[in-house]
Amino acid sequence: MLCLRVSLNGQRLTTAGLPGFGVVTAMLHWAHFEEAELRHVSDVTLSIGGSEGESLLGWHDGPVRPGDTVTIEVCEAAVADAPHRTSLSKEDGANEVSRLQRELQRLETRLSEVREALWLCGDG
Repeated sequence: MLCLRVSLNGQRLTTAGLPGFGVVTAMLHWAHFEEAELRHVSDVTLSIGGSEGESLLGWHDGPVRPGDTVTIEVCEAAVADAPHRTSLSKEDGANEVSRLQRELQRLETRLSEVREALWLCGDG
């Protein structure tokens, strides 16, 4: 499978890839902003993530400092590292909750039918 092998200062961080359909990304984020005490803050973060179906995936999130070298190699690999975190997007999570609520309602209706059948048989 096609993967992203990411290293920081020569140390391999992860080999991110998916065996099926999905998205894998490697991004550097730089932010310069002002905090409450009028302090200026600069932040550089390396994020390796992606998505597969309804799941959001994360292999790495960490700081990068001036002088660091980030290497992203596009490679073929038989196996990729497992992501460290997975979650559903808010919209997909809401859809999953709705699906589970419908399934619960269906099962409660079926349970009620089974209890009634047992009662009619004299076993309830």
